[in-house]
Amino acid sequence: SAVVAPGLSSTLAIWRNMWSDSVDLARHARKFIDDSLHSASEIQS
Repeated sequence: SAVVAPGLSSTLAIWRNMWSDSVDLARHARKFIDDSLHSASEIQS
C-alpha cells in the first residue's frame, strides 16, 4: 500500500493508505451514515 502524505497521516493517525477504491469507501461510509440516521429516527419515534 502507498504511504500517505505526511499532513494527512498525522490528521488521520495512519501512515499507510488503508483503502484503494475511494468510490467503494464512500459508498460504504454513506450507507453507514444512512443506516445510523435511520436507526436514530426509529428510536425517537
